[in-house]
Amino acid sequence: MTNINFKPKKLLVLKEETHIKAYVHPTRIAILRMLSAKKRTVSNIAKELGV
Repeated sequence: MTNINFKPKKLLVLKEETHIKAYVHPTRIAILRMLSAKKRTVSNIAKELGV
Protein backbone atom coordinates (compact mmCIF):
# COMPACT_ATOMS: atom_id res chain seq x y z
CA MET A 1 0.00 0.00 0.00
CA THR A 2 1.44 3.35 -0.97
CA ASN A 3 0.34 6.87 -0.31
CA ILE A 4 0.76 8.63 -3.64
CA ASN A 5 -0.50 11.93 -2.23
CA PHE A 6 2.18 12.10 0.49
CA LYS A 7 3.99 15.44 0.47
CA PRO A 8 6.74 15.83 3.10
CA LYS A 9 7.30 19.17 4.76
CA LYS A 10 10.26 21.05 3.33
CA LEU A 11 11.87 21.81 6.68
CA LEU A 12 11.12 21.17 10.31
CA VAL A 13 13.19 23.12 12.82
CA LEU A 14 13.33 21.74 16.34
CA LYS A 15 13.44 24.67 18.73
CA GLU A 16 12.27 23.31 22.08
CA GLU A 17 14.79 21.47 24.22
CA THR A 18 12.39 18.60 24.89
CA HIS A 19 11.89 18.04 21.15
CA ILE A 20 15.63 18.07 20.50
CA LYS A 21 16.28 15.60 23.34
CA ALA A 22 13.60 13.27 21.99
CA TYR A 23 15.02 13.47 18.47
CA VAL A 24 18.59 12.60 19.48
CA HIS A 25 17.64 10.04 22.17
CA PRO A 26 20.12 7.12 22.05
CA THR A 27 17.39 4.46 22.04
CA ARG A 28 15.64 6.13 19.11
CA ILE A 29 18.90 6.21 17.17
CA ALA A 30 19.53 2.52 17.97
CA ILE A 31 16.05 1.61 16.72
CA LEU A 32 16.56 3.55 13.49
CA ARG A 33 19.89 1.77 12.91
CA MET A 34 18.22 -1.61 13.44
CA LEU A 35 15.43 -0.74 11.01
CA SER A 36 17.85 0.51 8.38
CA ALA A 37 19.84 -2.74 8.49
CA LYS A 38 16.87 -5.06 7.78
CA LYS A 39 13.12 -5.42 8.18
CA ARG A 40 12.10 -5.97 11.78
CA THR A 41 8.91 -5.97 13.80
CA VAL A 42 8.36 -4.00 16.98
CA SER A 43 8.66 -7.28 18.89
CA ASN A 44 12.00 -8.09 17.25
CA ILE A 45 13.42 -4.70 18.15
CA ALA A 46 12.15 -4.93 21.73
CA LYS A 47 13.72 -8.36 22.10
CA GLU A 48 17.07 -7.11 20.74
CA LEU A 49 16.97 -4.14 23.12
CA GLY A 50 16.08 -6.43 26.02
CA VAL A 51 12.77 -4.74 26.75
